[in-house]
Amino acid sequence: MRVTIETIATAKRTDAFSGEERDTIVTIRLRDTDYGKVLEIVRGGVTGYESFYLDHYMGLRHSGHLMNGWLACAGTKNRWDKLEISESEMVEALTRLGLIGGERCE
Repeated sequence: MRVTIETIATAKRTDAFSGEERDTIVTIRLRDTDYGKVLEIVRGGVTGYESFYLDHYMGLRHSGHLMNGWLACAGTKNRWDKLEISESEMVEALTRLGLIGGERCE
């Protein structure tokens, strides 16, 4: 059975034209696929393609190579806004999804 659950997080969005930063709420979905679990932004994202395989992200977290959260979209000047979710917001979201700090820890 495929499992899909969602939670929200606060992200920092930087306007591609003005450089103005603002907080925005994003919805993050955990979805099972044939290739593994995927975390994706389904509302509030920039391009509609902000996602990653959970095992890759968790591997980076455990190795200490990931300490600043998730840069969901790096942004392109005058085209795409930048979108970042801080490490503390990611920890809260992963906890609410049951992926860390609980029985389903990956």
